[in-house]
Amino acid sequence: MKKQYLILIVLIIPLFFTSCKKKGYVNVNEIYGTVQNCMAPFIVQFYCDINHQPSEVRYTWDFGDKQISNDKDPEHVYQEPGIYNVRLIIENYETIHEEDFVININSDTLDIISNFEYNIAYNMWAPVTVEFFNYSQFATSYFWNFGDGIGSSEYEPTHIFETADTFNVQLHAICAGDTATYSIPFEVRAAPEDIIIEEVVVWLPDDYGGYTYELEYYYDIHNETPLGLGGITASSFPITWIINEDLFFFGGDFDNDFLTFEIWDVANNRDPVYTFSLQLYELQDDHYPDIITWDEGNGFAAEVVLKYQ
Repeated sequence: MKKQYLILIVLIIPLFFTSCKKKGYVNVNEIYGTVQNCMAPFIVQFYCDINHQPSEVRYTWDFGDKQISNDKDPEHVYQEPGIYNVRLIIENYETIHEEDFVININSDTLDIISNFEYNIAYNMWAPVTVEFFNYSQFATSYFWNFGDGIGSSEYEPTHIFETADTFNVQLHAICAGDTATYSIPFEVRAAPEDIIIEEVVVWLPDDYGGYTYELEYYYDIHNETPLGLGGITASSFPITWIINEDLFFFGGDFDNDFLTFEIWDVANNRDPVYTFSLQLYELQDDHYPDIITWDEGNGFAAEVVLKYQ
């Protein structure tokens, strides 16, 4: 009797585990196809943006012309004009999600559509770096005219406007000798003339706690520290000075002059306990960042918050 009972337990355990299956999860953000030329055969790039859990997922694209693909973002060629009903089946364990949409290329030739947008990483002060995003359709080649005497044949270029001006950027989308043009004007402003120090935040090693510290900062040889800026007793780090003062001696030239910050222990003023600096041209090269940071890797670090006018 005891042996039979033990055998029964062994048989039930694998049966219990084989009956457990993962349900799966699929959430569709966006699914679409982009036609990449204006005449047959039509090249279409399909895109699928989804969230899913767990990681195992299977894609089945039915392109509506008796052709299929299991790629996530396939490229497909339609040999003939027509209206094609596209279906995407997404399988994640027991979860099956289906999406249907239409690709309408029911013409021997399609009218070219030129369109783009742009993104500026920081602001519109020169020099400014601009990223361009191409949303054209039914084109095989492109030419960008940035309005400053420079052009590009890249699909999605990045361009630096070195000077202040109003520029009319044009995108020429081209297919089979035909061209469609889209343009956007935008203004690049001259470099800022004022730099405002808003905050200075400092970290020191833990054994520097309990002492009182003062801040001084210089532009070139000029002490720019505001009068009456008080010391801070560091019960913990970081410690922060609120400034909101512009650099009085700065004349608008982002050159080799240094902007230098010094942290002093008021009880021992022979040398600063921490010094950090940068040259003004670095601000322009980094497109006028709002926050600049230093980290020495040994407990000494700083952050300065800036504003420009």
